[in-house]
Amino acid sequence: MTDRPLSSQELFHSTWSLLHSIAAHFPKSPTEKYQKGYLEFFETFGKIYPDRQKALKFQELVKQYPPQVHSREALSIWLCKIHNVFNQDSGKQEFPCRIKDLDRRWKKGPPECYGEESSYYEEEIVF
Repeated sequence: MTDRPLSSQELFHSTWSLLHSIAAHFPKSPTEKYQKGYLEFFETFGKIYPDRQKALKFQELVKQYPPQVHSREALSIWLCKIHNVFNQDSGKQEFPCRIKDLDRRWKKGPPECYGEESSYYEEEIVF
């Protein structure tokens, strides 16, 4: 923990870590209500992100390529592709958007650590 605000780059990196972690732990077969909540989350996220330029870019990409919230695999791959667009803009190398690679990077540990099919994921989403 630091005693200063995060730099733009630190915030950006931390944000992607959070978003990829969320996608990695998304249900395999989410309910319709759960899917709707996540669609709203990604639409809202682009409106509240503190860096205005990146927020507008995220909004544009969500409109152009709507979030794929019908499964954990689809959401993880969608997010990887969106992240790669940001990486292209900054000249960074693309990450392979294969679920095997994404799971290795963002979903570590045995299933009992994360409750992969836990009832937590099917609870009502409160906004």
